[in-house]
Amino acid sequence: MGAANESDAIAGLELLPQLKSKRLALICVDAAYRGDFQVYAHYYGWKVDISQKPPSQQGFIPQKGRWQVERSGPARSVHRLQAWLNHYRRLAKDYERTTASAVCFIELAFINIILSKIA
Repeated sequence: MGAANESDAIAGLELLPQLKSKRLALICVDAAYRGDFQVYAHYYGWKVDISQKPPSQQGFIPQKGRWQVERSGPARSVHRLQAWLNHYRRLAKDYERTTASAVCFIELAFINIILSKIA
């Protein structure tokens, strides 16, 4: 993860050399990745598909195949986990004196969540 003030396209440039997948052929991105990202991805042998709405359209336009992935991707899972942890009052604030103690209570919360899903 990068800093909040860093563009995703710049972080993507740093990510490209680290990708080792032989199956990766197409990278679907938005207009922020136009330019250098496209050039570097092509250098590594990957095609970049930039999704964009028609210029005549105003506002939010769902794009085929894209929003389903974004709704269920890793970032969404992190938010779901954080929401589950909000149900534990002790985790609502940072009451713990040590990091080890905070980690312990987070682990206990996840154990509780997992056991409730099994039952």
